[in-house]
Amino acid sequence: METKYDNIKRKWQKHVGEVAVRGATSSMTVGQQEAELAVELLEPVSLGWALKTAAKRRPFSATIKTYLLEQFLIGLNTGRKEDPAAVSKRIKTRFLKPDWLTSRQVASYFSRLAALQKCGRLNMRSQQIKEVENDEQCEVVGIVMERYRLRRRVISDLDE
Repeated sequence: METKYDNIKRKWQKHVGEVAVRGATSSMTVGQQEAELAVELLEPVSLGWALKTAAKRRPFSATIKTYLLEQFLIGLNTGRKEDPAAVSKRIKTRFLKPDWLTSRQVASYFSRLAALQKCGRLNMRSQQIKEVENDEQCEVVGIVMERYRLRRRVISDLDE
């Protein structure tokens, strides 16, 4: 038994198969043209304006995580939640481009922190992040001290 959809489909195929294009010099039938088009579509396509590239996913850096945690904790302590769009703008002024986040990413991270806080696991996690932050701060202080030593050495060499 043929459904109405099958009947319409069959009539459409018959109608399209009989369509003649005026001014066309091709002697191929519609079926041959479709087969040729299918072969063309199977060929690899180079990157073009309409093709999207795959998004590269990478974890947030420890400094970004620390900053986001600080912003979240400020919201918890003051009772006034931070706006993800405002946090995203501040990130763009404080961090390099690879660390930039969209407001959607910030909101998602705040949501995960809120879930951790409700479960009672945020305190443990924040302590771990503070330890990482302290290690990073020590590293930064070491770098600054080394630069200072190098500057003094260069200045003393220039004075001689």
